[in-house]
Amino acid sequence: MKKELPGDFRKKISRLQTAKEAIKEKSLEKTKKNKALRDRNIEIQQSRDLWHSKWEEKKKENDELTKRLTALQKERDHIKEQSRERSKRELERIEKLQQELDELRKKKPRS
Repeated sequence: MKKELPGDFRKKISRLQTAKEAIKEKSLEKTKKNKALRDRNIEIQQSRDLWHSKWEEKKKENDELTKRLTALQKERDHIKEQSRERSKRELERIEKLQQELDELRKKKPRS
């Protein structure tokens, strides 16, 4: 085996230190990148949660408005039905009065 010279040891140590620094730098970059990705992931999750809570709120509001609309439509239909029945009764009453008037005219001739 060949004996290594002090200069060779220094070169080897220098290469190892350079490699070690490069590995450290790469590791630091990966750590920064991972942190940025984690932060972005947290931001996306928070945004999604906020959107979901707003969606739930709007859904409840929509359900309430739908119930209110349905109730108002039922009330409108009820009022229409009452109005139809009242009109029908009035028409029947008018027809009855007309028949009575016609009968009175037939019974009593004009002088």
